[in-house]
Amino acid sequence: MATTSKISLDFTSKILDKGKVLIVKGELYYKFNGGVMTTRLTKPFENITIINNFGDTKIYDPIENSVIQFNNKNNTSETSYFDHFFKKSYSDMGLSKLGYKITKTSVEDGSLITIWTPKEGSQTPLKKIELVHEKTLPIYLHFYSSNNKTLGKIYFSNYQKVADYFIPFLITEFSYSNKGDSIITRKEYSNPKLNEKVDNKYIDFVIPANAKIITEKSK
Repeated sequence: MATTSKISLDFTSKILDKGKVLIVKGELYYKFNGGVMTTRLTKPFENITIINNFGDTKIYDPIENSVIQFNNKNNTSETSYFDHFFKKSYSDMGLSKLGYKITKTSVEDGSLITIWTPKEGSQTPLKKIELVHEKTLPIYLHFYSSNNKTLGKIYFSNYQKVADYFIPFLITEFSYSNKGDSIITRKEYSNPKLNEKVDNKYIDFVIPANAKIITEKSK
């Protein structure tokens, strides 16, 4: 089997917030050399976000011909869920690298459940994370606050094998506010492409030299 150097997927997100539904469509591109991830939104508006494994981020607006640039070491291509699937590092979903440690392990109905808590001195609002695997693949993440209140849940399902990678083609996220309201995001992926079939225009996207640069402070 040929080595995979790049991959792309189409996606459609349905976001339910306070009874209203927002539909977002786009394309995800990933270059294995350097871990560069590019997301192109096509609906409801177009923009292109490029992020690498150092947290260098560029968000290009083709209508305004402007680009926002910043660095966020807490939001890199390596912290993306898909980076773990592409690197096959989903045994801990990157929690060890983020400063968490396993404090409890159990098995229920054939699923492996691990409880993760921050290492001493770690500054994070997430005081506990529950990670569930089924046959080595992650199927569920549950995030808790310091008072054991649910902050969010993520379900990974509809796994499909693309080349040598198992990828969840459906990711459902629940995000909860302090008032108990929730935002539900259902993201479906499709149309996987590999190597020479990937659109080079976007995986190697070059921001125009005359684009207006807006630089934000590093985060």
